[in-house]
Amino acid sequence: MTLEDKLTKDAIDTINADHQRIVASVISEGITLINEMRPDQPPLDPDKDHVFLGDQAVVESMGLVTYLNAVEGLLNSKHRIGMDVISEKAMSMRTSPFLSTSTLRKYLLQELS
Repeated sequence: MTLEDKLTKDAIDTINADHQRIVASVISEGITLINEMRPDQPPLDPDKDHVFLGDQAVVESMGLVTYLNAVEGLLNSKHRIGMDVISEKAMSMRTSPFLSTSTLRKYLLQELS
């Protein structure tokens, strides 16, 4: 019997809602960090989707690494979730989970389930 079989649907829904809240929080706090790193540019809205790779990227590669490290640190320090955001698995995925805030959100939620 799997863990999901043991948990009630309500418990699973509660866990999923908690994960969604946590992921939204760390992504938003990370965007705040990006805003601090680029004080001469208009601030990014933490509630909107932002592109991290390609011509429309809101940060350069080192800014992205800093952002991802911050997200990982926030997961660990604020939520006691040990996760390697920049993992071999993430780096080898066919579609990068680091394309945008929405793809990062989806990846983090998959990893937390």
